[in-house]
Amino acid sequence: MKDYYNILGVQPNASEDEIRSAYKKLAMKHHPDRGGDQAVFQEVQEAYSTLTDSEKRQQWEHQRSFGSGQHGGFGFSFNFGPDINEIFRGFHGGAHFGQGFRQPTRNRDLRTVMDLDLASTLEPQTKYVEINSPSGKRTVEINVPRGVQSGMQMRFPGHGENTVSNIQPGDLYVEFRIKAAPGFTVNNLNLHKKIFINCIDAILGTAVNVTGLDGKNFDLTVPPGTQPLTQFRIAQQGLWDINHPVRGDLFVEVMLEVPRSLSRTQLDNLVKLVKE
Repeated sequence: MKDYYNILGVQPNASEDEIRSAYKKLAMKHHPDRGGDQAVFQEVQEAYSTLTDSEKRQQWEHQRSFGSGQHGGFGFSFNFGPDINEIFRGFHGGAHFGQGFRQPTRNRDLRTVMDLDLASTLEPQTKYVEINSPSGKRTVEINVPRGVQSGMQMRFPGHGENTVSNIQPGDLYVEFRIKAAPGFTVNNLNLHKKIFINCIDAILGTAVNVTGLDGKNFDLTVPPGTQPLTQFRIAQQGLWDINHPVRGDLFVEVMLEVPRSLSRTQLDNLVKLVKE
């Protein structure tokens, strides 16, 4: 016959608080969601249910002392109360009680956050995630598609917790945070960048070199009489859409500066312009 005092590690004169405390420690230790032994876990449940019910405890102690002639142990059913649900309420895929133990169908999902540079989202990339879990440390390789945006979350099936070997592993969820790129602002798929030219060049016209997010250089012609805050569009030099082969544009905004000094050529050109 099972010795419920021994299973919980308490004395026969243990109070209900002592029984409850011992039960919680053992339930946490042996729960299958944490890699524990299901059979031991059920014994702990059985012992707790019996010792905290005065009628069941009295009947069990009588059989323990004098025997019952039954084989296979204690001969009545158990109702496991709300305590175990409180302990494991936060477990993903955890067990349900009150109608008996039900083993979880798969291990827990895991979640992590990954930081990426904005420029890196222009191409597909392979990244490695280090996972710390009760089953130990491991490194998972994941493929990140181009066009991923900040706040997006991707699911990688089978890369979550795998503590319990006889059920399916959980999934890994990765949330991406995209770091800002100096000099660029993002508006959906479009990028915006400011360039600074002096007002003389804006009056006379000039050519400037613009560097895109991926490091490519573009020659931009600023025509004579360009006004401040004028925008020029460089097509398909923005960000990629993650679901379609569509790329946004790069918009270059002209900011005017007043030069503190002018070269001889600039002065001559300015005088010529004024005379005209």
